[in-house]
Amino acid sequence: MRVKLILAVLLTAVAAAPAHAVSGGDTLPIAQAPYVAWLGGQCTGTLISPTRILTAAHCLDGADVADARVLVGVDGNTLTRGVSKLSVSVRGYTEHPKFKLSFPFAHKRPQDAIAVNDVGLILLKTPVRTIAPVRLAGADDGALEAGGAAAAILGYGIIAPETEMGTPRAPLQQGTLGVLGASDCEQAYPRAIQATMICTSDPAHQAPPFVMACPGDSGGPVIAQTPAGPVQLGITSWGAEVMEVGCGLRSLPNVAMRVSSYASFINQTDPVIQPYTTGGFRHTRIVGKARIGNTVTCTPPKLGGAPLKLSYEWSVGTNTGTFKPLRHAHGSKLKITKAIYNSARPTQYRSLFCTATARNAGGSLDTGLTSTRMRK
Repeated sequence: MRVKLILAVLLTAVAAAPAHAVSGGDTLPIAQAPYVAWLGGQCTGTLISPTRILTAAHCLDGADVADARVLVGVDGNTLTRGVSKLSVSVRGYTEHPKFKLSFPFAHKRPQDAIAVNDVGLILLKTPVRTIAPVRLAGADDGALEAGGAAAAILGYGIIAPETEMGTPRAPLQQGTLGVLGASDCEQAYPRAIQATMICTSDPAHQAPPFVMACPGDSGGPVIAQTPAGPVQLGITSWGAEVMEVGCGLRSLPNVAMRVSSYASFINQTDPVIQPYTTGGFRHTRIVGKARIGNTVTCTPPKLGGAPLKLSYEWSVGTNTGTFKPLRHAHGSKLKITKAIYNSARPTQYRSLFCTATARNAGGSLDTGLTSTRMRK
């Protein structure tokens, strides 16, 4: 699929009413960070080259490029007044090949709830020439990453646990922090911190709201200001949520992926694009009559991003509105037996569900859950 995403390119700075995103942060005029991208209300990213936006892999995992909508230069809940807009084609998404997101959260074992190698790229077909990309930290920027160094997180997320996701709370929010040494970060998240991560903490506040990344800030940058301009040190990934704590409520470190550890992935010349839909119908369908004795097929939409591998999951509905997995069913076809029919606990009728996941070296695509009514 080669669909359009819209980048509102900041050409003129305008005044904005105060608002918040990062917990405990301050408004940052978008003219000071025009490279920061809003990714549809769920994540933040950064323009790192005319054809690439850097973000967290968990922002892209399972997503279809057909859903993409990226805005650069967002002010308030709409695009900045008087700003020219470019319609830019998206070439695709790609995730780090060793990305892993654990679940569920585990406050007693945070190492079981973290994201690792949480780095992803949005690849643009048409270059963006009117915004200067942010510079990424490299091997010579160790002093900027040292414990005690000044840093900031930027994002378009919610401001506190009780606020809602959706349109940006913009203007862009910035939280001032300090880089936290690995040993200190490890004290907060035992056995969870890796060398490819960089931690920041709020040294200034003694009570909530602490400066902290919130939902929607994922994928946004950890920035160091230098005489030569901003340098991105990290990609916001996870934090207090792995301890089952809402953003800003406790003084816990923010954890980001260390940009300098992922230079080879970020700068690769020909990334593998994760699977995407290519037809007008974008969801899985169950083909066949779901009657006892019949065989039905879980049919995904047309897909691009080859080579790819498909996996399937089948389940039945319960009387509590949840799903009961059919653990013995793994292929695209399923024969309806009496046992399967009877295992469904009806609310109004007995439901059968299936979903397909497409994977390749660039990531994965969830093709959506579909259902049909089973009959005797």
